[in-house]
Amino acid sequence: MNRRSAADAKRDFSELVRAAERGQSTLILRHGKPVALLTSYAEDRTTGPLPHPTRPGGLLSLVGLFTDWPSIDDDMTQIVEARQDASDREPVDLGS
Repeated sequence: MNRRSAADAKRDFSELVRAAERGQSTLILRHGKPVALLTSYAEDRTTGPLPHPTRPGGLLSLVGLFTDWPSIDDDMTQIVEARQDASDREPVDLGS
C-alpha cells in the first residue's frame, strides 16, 4: 500500500486513481496521520454496509431509501412542476 500526503495526493490524484483501478491502494496522510484510503471499488466492497446516521435526519438518512421506488423520476418531475406552478411562492429555477 502506498502512502501519500494529502498535498501529494491532490497533485497526483489522476495517477492514484489509475493505481486504484489496478488494485493498488493508497493511504492518504495529513500531518503524518492516516485520514483516508483510496482504493478500487471492488476492493472496498468488503468494508460492509454504509454507515447509519448518529442522529435522525441529514442526507445520510436517505441512503438506500428510494431503491424500491420504480417511478421516482416521473414522481419527482410532477412534484417539481407542481412546486413551480404554486402561487404562494416564487417558482424554483432549476437551471433548465
